[in-house]
Formats: sequence, C-alpha cells, structure tokens
Amino acid sequence: KENYFPNKHANMQIITHDDMDGYASAAVVYHAFLNAGIISKNSCSINHYNYSDKIPTINQDAEIVFITDYSISNETFMNDLLNTFNAGKIRLFWCDHHATSIDNCKGKYEVLKKIDGIRDTEYCGAALAWFFLNPGKKQLPSFLKLVDDFDCWKKKIPESDYLNYAFNYNLAMRPIFSNPKNGFWNDWIS
Repeated sequence: KENYFPNKHANMQIITHDDMDGYASAAVVYHAFLNAGIISKNSCSINHYNYSDKIPTINQDAEIVFITDYSISNETFMNDLLNTFNAGKIRLFWCDHHATSIDNCKGKYEVLKKIDGIRDTEYCGAALAWFFLNPGKKQLPSFLKLVDDFDCWKKKIPESDYLNYAFNYNLAMRPIFSNPKNGFWNDWIS
C-alpha cells in the first residue's frame, strides 16, 4: 500500500449504495484504509446513493476513490468514471456484485475492467471489498456473512432477515449506525 499512497492521510472518497450492504462496504473500506494509516478520519468522505437519487460524481480533488456496492449502470456516471480512469490522476478501486455493472463494461467502457478490485455476482459488495482488502483470507467475519446472505438473497441464514430489519430500524432511529466511521463497525467487520 505504501507504493500506491506515498502521502500520509490521503484524500479519499467512498461511493456506495444506501443500504445495509453499502454501509457495511463503506465500513470495510474506511477501516481498512484508516487502520493502515493511509487516511485519517477527516480525509475520507463517504457518499451513499440510492438509484433514484442524484447521480454520484467523483471528487476530482480526491487521491483515492473506492466504489463499492454501487451499480455503475448510469451512463453519466460511467462517463465520469471513464474520464477519471483515463486521466490517471486518482487511484481507483471498484468492488461490486451487480450484474448491471459487470455487463456494462463493454465497448468504450471495456477499459473499466482494469480498475483494481473485484467484480463478482457470488458475494455482496461488502464481502467483495473485504476479500479484496484481506488477500488470502477465505473466512468472512460473521456480520458480513449475514449481510451477504441477505443482500444476495441466498436465504441460508434465517437471522440475516432479522439483521436487515434491525439495521434499517436502527439506521432510522439511531444516527450512530449511519456512520461507517464509527468504531463499533470495526468490531463487526474484523
């Protein structure tokens, strides 16, 4: 990581979905980079989007942009990502499980396949980010297993439904859950 990020506390942007997988994905990425000393609490912005929201934009002042659990199926966003990739000034990462993202990387967008990360429909975005940032490890933390089971509709762990209901309830009732920078997330994803 030192070769990629020579400056301590790089300016980083995380773009993710506004659901349990997106919050878990952001927490995985944020805490991995924070624990490695690459970013500080104040040098990272986390942007959650629903697909009916405004289109994400890449912060051109960022040194690192990590897209996780967000389908890059909107042409405007795909063009922004393509232009950013071609400019080569921002270190890009992309971990996603949406078939729409994977399928849209053709024609002029084929080059986006070169962005570091994992694109695979077998696991949720948080699991893919965790596997990418923990190379060689094969066993997901328990919390991420539940997120994966619910988000990918595997339905092998009944408790994953309860976790999602509880998460959404707490997200609405206790804003502390809506901040992937909070320290308790680190315990859930480790």
